[in-house]
Amino acid sequence: MEELLRFLITRSMFLFTLRGFRIVDSRTFGSSGDALIVLESASMRLRLVRDSAQMHLQVQPNQTDLDEWFGIGIARRWIVGERPGSDALDDQSVEFLHDQMDRLEAEFASAEGRDLAVARMRSEKRARAREMSKAPPPG
Repeated sequence: MEELLRFLITRSMFLFTLRGFRIVDSRTFGSSGDALIVLESASMRLRLVRDSAQMHLQVQPNQTDLDEWFGIGIARRWIVGERPGSDALDDQSVEFLHDQMDRLEAEFASAEGRDLAVARMRSEKRARAREMSKAPPPG
């Protein structure tokens, strides 16, 4: 949890000060340091996850019954056409959020926009899975 909070304070305060996000959920899992923090704005949720010493960032439109989260890499593929290999919570992910937050929130603002955004992210998720299954093994 400490690592996630430190990341929020040192590199993501704009989410609170400029974008109106608030913390709506947080959990820790055992003594390993695994944890999650959920942030919410008027139109979207962000979930920061620390799992096995890796940190990930996921997005989801709010005001839905959707239980599905989409990694930040999927959102980057959909919005700007980048093809990151992971959903890591890193400086590039934060830069993407900072630069593309207006677009993300606009896409998630209406029911029609949310449905279309979810369909596009699901499509990108399937495309990435196909790409990963065709990739040669490392080494």
